[in-house]
Amino acid sequence: MPLTIILLSRDMLKVVLRFLLSTVVWVSVAHAHPHSWIDVQTTLTLDADGNLIEITQLWEFDEVYSRIALETVTKEYENEMLGLEMLAQDMVTNLKPYKYFSSLQLDKIDIPLSKPVYAKFEPYSEQGKLKLKQIFTFDTPVKLAGKAITWSVFDPTYYVAMNHHSADAVNVIANEKTRCAKKFKLPSPTQEDIDYAASLDQTQRDSDGLGQLFSERVTIQCN
Repeated sequence: MPLTIILLSRDMLKVVLRFLLSTVVWVSVAHAHPHSWIDVQTTLTLDADGNLIEITQLWEFDEVYSRIALETVTKEYENEMLGLEMLAQDMVTNLKPYKYFSSLQLDKIDIPLSKPVYAKFEPYSEQGKLKLKQIFTFDTPVKLAGKAITWSVFDPTYYVAMNHHSADAVNVIANEKTRCAKKFKLPSPTQEDIDYAASLDQTQRDSDGLGQLFSERVTIQCN
């Protein structure tokens, strides 16, 4: 399944692209990556021993995607709440082969995420933006003592731009004895990378792996 339709069904994707191409202000977007934007918030929860036991993500989708997705699922299921429940489950299923667009490393060793135990759309914002909440847990707590966590969220193709924007969007819940320090690193793509992303839909070249070049990274050290 192409990454371009992971967050959309094929029919929804056609509607979105038709909308973008017919709206003057969005024409430039239709000829460059990214095509969609998600603001991300992450909360890491530690147990009494300072080990990682849960990661909660909140994805807030842009207004264009939100409006068209909401209209489409409401029409398909004739019920907004049911439509959003089905959309959340479809997203989880489609994102599984791509590690849920999330990368967790412990001292540069990948820690895989299991299927989220919770995935539902929260009440949308005043601007009409859809918000997807996902909760990931671990069968065995991840021991953090003396080790560094690196966390990043990105679409590998950069079709969707995903950003925390600052370290404040990544929170750690721990007891008063645990001290954690965060380091937020912005992406540093080269001009060649930027030009390549801008030309993708004109040249139809492969973009897999591009998203990592534009991804933020948050490093967390707890003791």
